[in-house]
Amino acid sequence: MQETDIKTLELAGLTHAQAVIYLTLLEIGQSKIGMMIEKTKLQSSVVHNNVNKLIELGLINFVLVGKIRHYQVADPDVFLNFLDDKKKEIDESKKEIQKILPKLKLIKESTKQKTNVEVFKGRRGFQSAYLEEYNRIKQGEETVFIGLPKEYQQDEEIHKIFNKLDLILREKKCSIRGLGHVSNKKIWDKFYSGSPTYSMKYLDEDFPWGVMIFGDGIILAMWGDEPILIKVKNKKFRDNALNYFESKWKEAKN
Repeated sequence: MQETDIKTLELAGLTHAQAVIYLTLLEIGQSKIGMMIEKTKLQSSVVHNNVNKLIELGLINFVLVGKIRHYQVADPDVFLNFLDDKKKEIDESKKEIQKILPKLKLIKESTKQKTNVEVFKGRRGFQSAYLEEYNRIKQGEETVFIGLPKEYQQDEEIHKIFNKLDLILREKKCSIRGLGHVSNKKIWDKFYSGSPTYSMKYLDEDFPWGVMIFGDGIILAMWGDEPILIKVKNKKFRDNALNYFESKWKEAKN
């Protein structure tokens, strides 16, 4: 029995066990079930179940010798009928799938456009939200951000938070590109210039909130007495934000 023959019969639609049983019976000729179990080395229940299935498919048949069944392979040309039947089943399945394809596409589209929004408040919530996303960032991945408004950049607590987060990305060999107001340069140099993780550029433009753009969404962040952070999971929203960032990155200076 050739392994290639088994593979061929599997491609035609038989299971591995059915292919083994069929080819074994073809080789040994008319035989009782016990001989087939011995030759195939398959479990008794497997042989019995699959012999019955092969009979249903018309690929083997049996004769009664006394009261005992002796099985034999049907004319191999029967395989052509078997394949014709399989083709008809596939064609029917294709027609049924085509009927529901528009519905399936609508479901996919509605799922794709679903937006998940989370809100975090307070300094602990602010840090937790970023930590969650930094832990999800994959090895070697890049993340981009737009810095918080310049009025908050002098609060060293913010930079201490991101310095801790920076350790996560260093271990993953990730990189971050950041945009900020020109007035941020001095303090950013103080906290991030020694980090290989960060690459910074500056504009004479202040942004109304901080923005982080990650794998499948964005974070909108505001600092102050009660920091607030909004995490939005939506690919289209994320792609639009990334396009905006890239256009500003081209305008910015080191």
